[in-house]
Amino acid sequence: MGLDVFLTKKRAGGEEDDSCVQIKSAKYPNHLFEIGYWQSSYNEGGIDRVLESFSMPSLWHLSDRSGGASEGSAPLSWPERLVRAKAMLLEFKNAVNLAEGVRVSERRDFGTGLIVECGPDYYDWYIEALEIVVLTCEWVLSQENPEEYELVWIG
Repeated sequence: MGLDVFLTKKRAGGEEDDSCVQIKSAKYPNHLFEIGYWQSSYNEGGIDRVLESFSMPSLWHLSDRSGGASEGSAPLSWPERLVRAKAMLLEFKNAVNLAEGVRVSERRDFGTGLIVECGPDYYDWYIEALEIVVLTCEWVLSQENPEEYELVWIG
């Protein structure tokens, strides 16, 4: 439900730290997604729109309030987020493989009036992004106190 997702560490007393975790992925150092920063833009080419075009949940599915949870309810644990992120990645890879078997390319309008032919490699960027989402969850779980980290949607 926002345009960008940041990973922050809570301060003592539960307040958010002003700093965000942003670490370049060793595997995809030039990607817009980073460990701790996900660009979830809702424009036509944004990952949330692409996921939703495959009838999949958006990155919001990894938030504390996904599934209708309300303010003050128990937060989604990092192990639960990791399971969801891995499931999203696998589901997306499977959906893309099915889609690529049906069509070699598609035409996409990115809201600029520019129509882009999207070939079979078009979805690789989104697969890489979801891999970085998984890496973010794994990074948090490798920290001494993973419960001190939270995702913040900023839009």
